[in-house]
Amino acid sequence: MSRTGVDSLDRSIDKTNAWLTDVADRFGTQDRRLAYRVTRSWLHTLRDRLPVTIAAHVAAQLPELLRGVFYEGWNPSKVPVKFGRDAYVSRFARDAQIRLTEVTQAGRLVTAAMRKHLSAGVIDEAFGVLPADIRKLMAPADGEAPAPDLAAKPTATKRVTTTKPAMAAMAAKPATAKRATPAKPATPAKRATPAKPATPAKPATPAKAAASAKRATGAKRATATPTPAKRSRAASAARGKAADRPRAGSRTRAAAGGGR
Repeated sequence: MSRTGVDSLDRSIDKTNAWLTDVADRFGTQDRRLAYRVTRSWLHTLRDRLPVTIAAHVAAQLPELLRGVFYEGWNPSKVPVKFGRDAYVSRFARDAQIRLTEVTQAGRLVTAAMRKHLSAGVIDEAFGVLPADIRKLMAPADGEAPAPDLAAKPTATKRVTTTKPAMAAMAAKPATAKRATPAKPATPAKRATPAKPATPAKPATPAKAAASAKRATGAKRATATPTPAKRSRAASAARGKAADRPRAGSRTRAAAGGGR
């Protein structure tokens, strides 16, 4: 069934779909929007770096739908635009909506898809007028390994070898996490035993109190009142002192008389 009712347009749509499918396969994706963005960015960045004649040679081999995309916004009076590697990377990433670090790989993958549909002479002619640093971004140099293919299957990581009994046990019983044993509550500290109150001293009986008072009184009297012996010794000492006084006086008088 015709899509547009115009055979040439229908054929152009089919060819464009085939080209975008090849690009998507190179990227390992089914996202046609991504395939369209990187293809459009590849065409525009190449076109703006080519002289008018070589750009026309590339456009002549494109399906009509992609040819219109190729010439979209093109100003032949301002080409070739002499931008360098950094400007190429920036423009390609902006139009394709990819990271700057992905431009080299994306450009080479689109180039690989375009080689399937464009003649080798046209691609060699176009790439021949590009600066070496830009040409290296779009296609590997001679002897250089091509960009990795995003469509390639990722390398499977090795699985850890497990014995059959262990595998059967793992399949039979789901792994259950051990429950954490709750911590035992801390034993409360023992209460300090309160000290026993001191036993009050027993009051002295009246008889004991009287005896203690009598003893204290007797001691005081003994200290204050001299005994008879002490009194006699004191009297003798006093008489001796009195007897010595006249003798001292007579000796004084005798000494005075001898001096005369």
